[in-house]
Amino acid sequence: MPKNVTFPKCIGYTWNKDFDQYLLEVLAKNDNCSVDEVKEKLVKYEEKFNPLCMQWRDSNFTDYSVYEHIDYKYTTIPSFYMETRPTLGQMQSKFRDNNIDSNSITSVLDFGCAIGLTTILLSRIFPNAEVVAHEQSKDELGILSKIIEDHNIKNITISESLPTNRKFDLVCMFEMIEHTPDPITFFLENVLPISSRYFAYSARWSQPYVGHFDKFINPIQNGKKVSTRIMARDFKRTVKKYFDHIGTGFNGHGIFFEKN
Repeated sequence: MPKNVTFPKCIGYTWNKDFDQYLLEVLAKNDNCSVDEVKEKLVKYEEKFNPLCMQWRDSNFTDYSVYEHIDYKYTTIPSFYMETRPTLGQMQSKFRDNNIDSNSITSVLDFGCAIGLTTILLSRIFPNAEVVAHEQSKDELGILSKIIEDHNIKNITISESLPTNRKFDLVCMFEMIEHTPDPITFFLENVLPISSRYFAYSARWSQPYVGHFDKFINPIQNGKKVSTRIMARDFKRTVKKYFDHIGTGFNGHGIFFEKN
């Protein structure tokens, strides 16, 4: 690991080049390939999905077989840089604007953390909190575990199973809720019971180039398929029944709430 790797002190900072290189090396070691092969895969996915996104917007795109055999940990990296990191910056601003002391947050759940880039930054934003990283993919959790070990991060706990026996001051779901077949039911049954104070999410309801299959871009509500526009509207309405609206974050995606 490069000796001079550092993490940003706040979301406004960018990852430095040494961490970028370190991340490539971790992925290469995990997949038993070269760093150049990792770079090629990242470029390949971007080149592959962006035209598909436009094709889907311009026509009734239904050929979802193109998403088979995709290594999704590679798609989380550009998603993190383009969407999630700016959303985290907006969350910091909303907390500050509403006089919410980040030091008062003692527990955070990163629901669907992937390889943990969001988790790492959450551990820096909330230094007094235990940040629990939940992800179903053992492969991605293995990468996060390696990053935690290499950087001696003390306030992150990895959980493959959803910790349902406790409540969290803050539950975060970034680019995750739209990957569930029935987002509203999922929120009511899995998220609401474990959130005690704040809930933050971002969702790209209709972006197939990051691998949203038919069930993601035609979500289920009350047993029937609905448009993503309706789902986005109704999901927000549902959340507002239980949380007070704080504000809208980056690109209209991040919505932040404090419990009534």
